[in-house]
Parts: sequence; structure tokens; C-alpha cells
Amino acid sequence: MKRVLILVAICAILGGVYGYYLWNKPTADASSQSTDFEVESTALYQEYGNNAAEADAKYLDKAIVVVGTIATAPSTTESGLVSITLDGGEMGGVNCELSPEASKASVNNFQMGQKAKIKGICSGFNDIDVVLNRCVVLP
Repeated sequence: MKRVLILVAICAILGGVYGYYLWNKPTADASSQSTDFEVESTALYQEYGNNAAEADAKYLDKAIVVVGTIATAPSTTESGLVSITLDGGEMGGVNCELSPEASKASVNNFQMGQKAKIKGICSGFNDIDVVLNRCVVLP
């Protein structure tokens, strides 16, 4: 009985250490992944607007490069990440949340109306914007 309790305690400790490791494991930004698609922001938004299920099958969880005009000035989210919205049309756009590393870089030189090329992981459509996460700004 004592051996069983010791074994259970060891397994619980190992499980806790592994869980802590996974929780704090850094996520790679999109720069380290190969590009699956390159698309204009208006075309990406239109594809999601026409058929979100089809667009999800094509783009969801894939690294894509989006080229478009900055619709809103870059803003900082509550978590300290920088968010840039590219023009998608009259109803919405492509919301690009930069990775922590890219957020530390100077993005204050971006202005509305300027062209930008951004690579990120597509997270889908939230009925307003197409969402890209862990983004990096490309030259």
C-alpha cells in the first residue's frame, strides 16, 4: 500500500512538471514556418465572406502571407501585443496580431493607407474580421 502511494505521488509530481513545461513553452511565430499561401487582404476577406467553411478548409491553421493596405493605425492589445488591421472591404478586414517578438520591434512607422506585407497563422473568421495570429511584418 505504501509503495502504491509513493508511485502515485511520483506520477503526480512528474505530471505537474510536464504540465508546467507545456504551459510555459514558447510558441514560434510565423517566420519559422513555410508559407502555404500568399493572398491580397481583400481577396482573403472576400473568400471568408462568401463561404467561411470552404475558406477554413483552405487557410485555417496555415501560415499565409497577406498583402494589403493598413485600414487602422497599429494598436496595442491588453496583453501588450500590437494589432494591425488590413483593409478587407466595407464590412471588415484582416486583423493581424503580431507575435511578442515582432511587437517589441518598432511598428510606429506604420500609418493608415500604407501597404504592408504580413505573415501569420490563420485563426479563422469572427464574423467581422479574418484573424491572423503570431504575425511578423515582412519587408
